[in-house]
Amino acid sequence: MPIIFFRDFICAVFLGLIVLMAGRPAFSQETPGSATTVESRTHVLASLLNEEWEYELRTSPEFATSIGDPRYNDRFSDESPEFHQSNVEQKRQFLGRFEAIDPSGFSEQDKLSRQLMVRQLQQDIEGARFKNWEMPVNQMSGPHLELPDLITLTPFNTVKDYQDYISRLRQIPHVLDQVTANMRQGMANHLMPARFLLEKVAPEVDDIAKQPGENSPFAKPLKQFPSGIPDADQKLLRDAILSAITDQVIPAYRKFGEFVR
Repeated sequence: MPIIFFRDFICAVFLGLIVLMAGRPAFSQETPGSATTVESRTHVLASLLNEEWEYELRTSPEFATSIGDPRYNDRFSDESPEFHQSNVEQKRQFLGRFEAIDPSGFSEQDKLSRQLMVRQLQQDIEGARFKNWEMPVNQMSGPHLELPDLITLTPFNTVKDYQDYISRLRQIPHVLDQVTANMRQGMANHLMPARFLLEKVAPEVDDIAKQPGENSPFAKPLKQFPSGIPDADQKLLRDAILSAITDQVIPAYRKFGEFVR
């Protein structure tokens, strides 16, 4: 599993368990006259946990793909500085809403769910000050490696699956342009990996850029189509994927390779 998705997978398991825990029935420490209040606050907690979870999936499409949620398989995460700023603000809003929930009378399970979510949001907000998005690349990870690796986590069972993939291929130039812009800002802020590490990145990028057509790692989904996809559709999908690789992916990788060199 690619490094970025392994990290996200661990986060997904953590957040997912919190949501599941909140959704399970538990015994609350209720006193006469407090049942309705405790019940309503428990419902608010469960609803907010689900809302935050859906936000994570919606704003991290690759993460959603990696855990088997196909709703956002036709897009990539927004890596613009504007998004990262708004994301921190959204996390602050979620944090304030979780902290505003009075856990008095909650079951230990629900208390723990709230506590873990508060801690996770605090860590996310604190971590954002280091602006890791301005240092997205090193010799072991980065979008240049993670983009082709995402294929192994993407379903290819229907025409829609392939169409979603084609949509993503066509967005790769934008993804790498955003990464480049972030790295330029990182250079201005003196947030850069050691030079000898970046020197190892260019050959990795070049290795992908020099593999054309069906030899490209992005052409792996063409190796074998599901039997349920008609031959005519297979041809259309194959042509569209190869065209996207030639016209969008390879030029974008070459451009990115020149930047990191």
